[in-house]
Amino acid sequence: MVSLLLIIGVFLGPTLLLAVAIWFGFQGLQRLAQELRQIYHLRMTPCGQCLYYTHQPELRCAVNPYAALTSAAQDCRDFVPVGSRVLTQNGKATPGQKIGLPRNATTLKWLQWVMR
Repeated sequence: MVSLLLIIGVFLGPTLLLAVAIWFGFQGLQRLAQELRQIYHLRMTPCGQCLYYTHQPELRCAVNPYAALTSAAQDCRDFVPVGSRVLTQNGKATPGQKIGLPRNATTLKWLQWVMR
């Protein structure tokens, strides 16, 4: 009886250990694939090249904070490429001209300057 349990334990122990290791490896590869898909999806959104994107996790976008870095940002109607507009005296934007951001201004101060 003892020898039968010993034989089962000798063969079953490494087999179970190998099965658990394969399972954890498979789960890790699935998680890695999910992370890579998410990174690819985020790189496909135009938010990183938008004038209103703040690069801060608290407020990603000053105009559409809930749509930033999501699939809804693919067709964002407020997308403005960085450096592609300038404000005139009447408050309207003129395409094709560059706007300069003061180097020592924070994003919030700059947005207040744009909105006045």
